[in-house]
Amino acid sequence: MNELAARYLLLLLALLAPALWCAPPQEAQLALDYGTELSLLTFPAQTADTFATLIWAPSEHGLQQAEIDIAEALARQLAPAGFEIVVPDYFSSYFLPPGASALDQVAASSLTALLQALRRRHADDGDYRIYLVAADKAAVSAMQALRQLQQEAPLRNTALILLNPDVTTGPPTPGKPGRYHPIVTSTNAPVFIVQAEKSPWRLTLLKLQQALGAGGSDVFVRLLRGVRDRFYFRPDATAAESEMARRLPALVIRAMQLLEPHVGNPRQAAAIATDPGAKKQSAHARERRLRPYDGPQGHTLALPDLDGNMRSLESWRGKVVLLNFWASWCPPCVHEIPSMVMLKKRLADRPFEIVAVNLGETKAEVLAFLRQHPVNFPVLLDPRNEAARAWRVSAYPTTFIIDRAGNIRYALAGGRDWADDATIELLRRLLDENA
Repeated sequence: MNELAARYLLLLLALLAPALWCAPPQEAQLALDYGTELSLLTFPAQTADTFATLIWAPSEHGLQQAEIDIAEALARQLAPAGFEIVVPDYFSSYFLPPGASALDQVAASSLTALLQALRRRHADDGDYRIYLVAADKAAVSAMQALRQLQQEAPLRNTALILLNPDVTTGPPTPGKPGRYHPIVTSTNAPVFIVQAEKSPWRLTLLKLQQALGAGGSDVFVRLLRGVRDRFYFRPDATAAESEMARRLPALVIRAMQLLEPHVGNPRQAAAIATDPGAKKQSAHARERRLRPYDGPQGHTLALPDLDGNMRSLESWRGKVVLLNFWASWCPPCVHEIPSMVMLKKRLADRPFEIVAVNLGETKAEVLAFLRQHPVNFPVLLDPRNEAARAWRVSAYPTTFIIDRAGNIRYALAGGRDWADDATIELLRRLLDENA
């Protein structure tokens, strides 16, 4: 049996073997710049030699107890086969509260230092592997750390496992393609994406897969049906999410097994493309207000309503239409529904309509939700997200304001109070045009 087949078999056996007892994690410190020490939790390999290291990198939400529990579950399966599991806690090391800005400050440099230390420790072992697991916005930090490692020497025997990766430069502009961080197309390590179905990032999963592939990555994807992102540490987790969290260690091991044949080839650091619009978009992203729409016009829409009748956007021509793309599992979508109901009441005497397009859910799921949250406007069904892709929707909720001539005039990615006076005044101005 050759070396690749042997290592593949080790991962398969780890996936199939019953979980074993493992020792508690060992606490360690890794010296960083300026006297800072990176705190590490390590579950060591239970063999004479370490075959591979799996790093579980915390996201902007901070290191969760659920993640430590997952690391321990992975160790039960993998430590007897020569794997060590390492969990860095860069937030506590720098005495920073969790958050996206803190993550941007310390995660990439901390992960780079950890990867460098592992590379030095195993410099003489040409078959040693590193698997880096990162979720949400930590996906960018993980890719940045790998590229820093590549600039020192070609990257080999290293792969990424990304959980619900958020690699955008900010909330998208409705009607326009979202921007990815430039590191995405400069990452050429093998990548396995584990994506929750009930997540905004699900809408752009194919695009992300293509962007990573364009940069030279071998990309694999696993879509998890019926769960939200952060399903493995949500305090309000559903039964399906709790079950998926229990299965997550096995999913990670399966990802490692599929990546194994692709990690051996040396990969040179790629150039990073510049994105002059990223900073401007990030600044705009902080403002939750309707903006004039400057994307493509001429979109069509024809979808079934809850009675099974096909409804066309064209049938509302002559009215001002608030077209809202939403899902029942999305908190901002749910929070804005009462204000939409109130908005419809306040403009009941005018040629105005709200049309809500549900994304990705079944008729039964939508009906069950509406029994608890009744609405006074039509709801259309887009179970395959086809209309969402046509309208370039990449966030929940996304809303377009369409004038009486059928032109998109304003748009917003994100939720808001739709019954406020400023919105009412804007809609009345549109209603008075061509009256």
